[in-house]
Amino acid sequence: KTETTKLLLEFLSEISSGGAAGGDSLSSKLLASSPVMEAFGNAKTLRNDNSSRFGKLIKLNYSPDATLLYASMEHYLLEMSRVVYQQEGEQGYHANYYVTTFAPEALRATLHLEQGKAFNFLTVPDEKLAKGFKGGWEE
Repeated sequence: KTETTKLLLEFLSEISSGGAAGGDSLSSKLLASSPVMEAFGNAKTLRNDNSSRFGKLIKLNYSPDATLLYASMEHYLLEMSRVVYQQEGEQGYHANYYVTTFAPEALRATLHLEQGKAFNFLTVPDEKLAKGFKGGWEE
């Protein structure tokens, strides 16, 4: 579902921009928000390393000439218990691991964060999580 939504948003972005390149367009910003939403709402489960643990409703509003005017996103049904408890072999939300594992040392020191394994509610991240992290950390 998540990957299908990404493909659909890419398609709608392409047709609404008329194929014009525009990295600062609303469509580009909408597409760029997906990894952020996933970090806060996806977690490793026994069946899927990147399982959505929430639902989201994306509303796109277009002008008569098919230009994207604005978009809104609502989340619902977030699996709240996953914040503090995970079954054996599962993990909490990706964002917790990203900030405790991949944030620059200076930022972690400022926020008084240690590596993820120091927190009781974070299971130790596995190699797949580290290898699957495709973002860069920007301060």
